[in-house]
Parts: sequence; structure tokens; C-alpha cells
Amino acid sequence: HLGVPEVVFGAPNARFGGCGGVFSVHEMQASARAGSGETSAAGASAAGGADAPRPALRGFSCRGGVLGDEAVALLKEFYAAGNPNAPDEKRHRPLVASAGGAQ
Repeated sequence: HLGVPEVVFGAPNARFGGCGGVFSVHEMQASARAGSGETSAAGASAAGGADAPRPALRGFSCRGGVLGDEAVALLKEFYAAGNPNAPDEKRHRPLVASAGGAQ
């Protein structure tokens, strides 16, 4: 558990999202697990679980849609401009100047 009390995001994503889109990771819960320390030659735990202790998962608070329109506009601008660091053979479209003027 990282101790993060709440995750706040702007743009929900129904196709790839992890807080209510495809997954609801914020609702995941699991008991703590003690590590076995015994692994087979293939590296798998003898108990079939994790080979290291794991704290309990308790979920976390998640709030989406905060400044949602602004977040979506920012993402659209980012993806429309293209990645100037991408190799030419990986580009799906030509580079364009962003509204901020920086490239």
C-alpha cells in the first residue's frame, strides 16, 4: 500500500481506464500474503503464490472528471501534434506545431 489517499483525474477512458473504465483498480481488495521464500528451479513459488510478502490491498478513493473538458482538450492537442522524438517510421501523421508554439 503506497498510502495514496485519493486519485483525482480529469478524463475518464472507457476503453483503457483503470478507475471505472476497463478495470476498477481503486476497488481491488486482497488479504495480506506472507512470502514463502521457497522457489522452484523455474523460479515459481512452492506455495503457488508470491515469493515476497505483500501487504493487504484495501482500495482507494477515486474521483474522475475534474476539469474534464480541459483535460480532453489538452490530450487532443498533444496527440494531434505528434511526438517529435518518435522515429519517422513510427509516425502515424506528420508533425504539426502545437498551439503553445513549442516543439
